[in-house]
Amino acid sequence: MRARSGWLRLRLPKTRPSLLPKQEIDGGMSEIINLRRARKEKARDAKEKEAANNRAKHGVAKPARDLAKARNAKAAHELDSHKLKDE
Repeated sequence: MRARSGWLRLRLPKTRPSLLPKQEIDGGMSEIINLRRARKEKARDAKEKEAANNRAKHGVAKPARDLAKARNAKAAHELDSHKLKDE
């Protein structure tokens, strides 16, 4: 239909409440989210996932390697100190 101002007006069909899903009748709306915060959280999650992959790919941290090396050296030294001289 053409309005007086020259713009086209559309008339949407009216829906009866009995035809609407129960969620819409009860006013069940989605949670409002802050898009900026959601975008930053998504970026943080992606960085954390990448960091976890890099940790798995590149191995153990240097302090943990040094500790394991020291423990192995101590265990080897204790084992050698318990050996008999004849062997």
